[in-house]
Amino acid sequence: MKRTQLYNYHKEHGNVIEFAGYEMPLWYSEISAEHLAVRNSCGIFDISHMGRLIVEGSSSADFLDYLVPSSVLNLSAEKGLYTVLCNESAGIIDDIIIYRLADKFLVVVNAANLEKDLQWMNSKNNFGAIISDITMKSSMLAVQGPQAVEVLPKALGIALSGMTRFGIAEHILQIGNLFIARTGYTGEDGFEIIINSDKPERALAVWNKIISAGSLPCGLGARDTLRLEAGLCLYGQDLNDKITPVEASLSWVVSKAKAKYVGKQIIENQMQGKARISRVGIEMIGQGIPRKDHQIYEGNRIGEITSGTFSPLLKKGIAMGYVSSEYSSIGTDVEIDIRGQRIPARIVKPPFYDQTLYGWKRTKKN
Repeated sequence: MKRTQLYNYHKEHGNVIEFAGYEMPLWYSEISAEHLAVRNSCGIFDISHMGRLIVEGSSSADFLDYLVPSSVLNLSAEKGLYTVLCNESAGIIDDIIIYRLADKFLVVVNAANLEKDLQWMNSKNNFGAIISDITMKSSMLAVQGPQAVEVLPKALGIALSGMTRFGIAEHILQIGNLFIARTGYTGEDGFEIIINSDKPERALAVWNKIISAGSLPCGLGARDTLRLEAGLCLYGQDLNDKITPVEASLSWVVSKAKAKYVGKQIIENQMQGKARISRVGIEMIGQGIPRKDHQIYEGNRIGEITSGTFSPLLKKGIAMGYVSSEYSSIGTDVEIDIRGQRIPARIVKPPFYDQTLYGWKRTKKN
């Protein structure tokens, strides 16, 4: 079992569980309280279990561009993009973020997929790219919420308000060498920080400074409910290597102008309306909490839930799942089989919250 550099803090202050081969905090105080702190103010997560790869070399851009359906060649320096690694059948090997730095790329992958991703990338590396795994030589934190843009600069003494979404910059500070990106997986505004050091005391110093500046420590429980409220996928539940980006409602990551990439023909065919299933958001109308593997009905069975929870913000059950494409229209009334009872629900477009009040697009104060 692996441990992040902040393990001792988590063990002392949180409820630690096994997750993706790591011992990680599920919560510190209460999942609902931590969830609402991120929606309304600011929370901090240890996400050091996420894999971190450096890809460099003169053909590294061409290599990464071939691996994913998004356009890496058009990615500007100090910018990132969310995309997917696909196999030859267009199934999703992993969902990842690629950042373009001054002379190399930083690729962030899911914890449980690190070894698999590395094997796949190496098998396709006919470009002479150099791939380095820096996961265990660094730490990664996420500072999320509407007040993150105030909390993080206060904690570190740097200006970040000018950084746009998916921007990334390197900061060489007395506390350590940091990469800071304006990204996250909660639906909220915020930042992800990579601390380039194998010294746990540096990660702990950054962690404590951010908490002292006004951020609440949060565990994996809140991270899961937050990403589900935002309609964001969890690999291994909502995504796998049998599901394509089109079926997963991730067609927006596909660059239609690209001449060549892994899985291109199948993805193009499905984008012409030939996908058999579609990922949808589901909001409960009746009382009940939808969970993974619960069946979805519209008269007959039409699909199943892949992620479900009780929304701490909306105070109702929400879920994502896959249905036959002909039943995927927004507003379709369905039923969820919960312990033998079919409970009314409706297909909706995530995120589940009002985007004028919550999330990085918010325009109003609560």
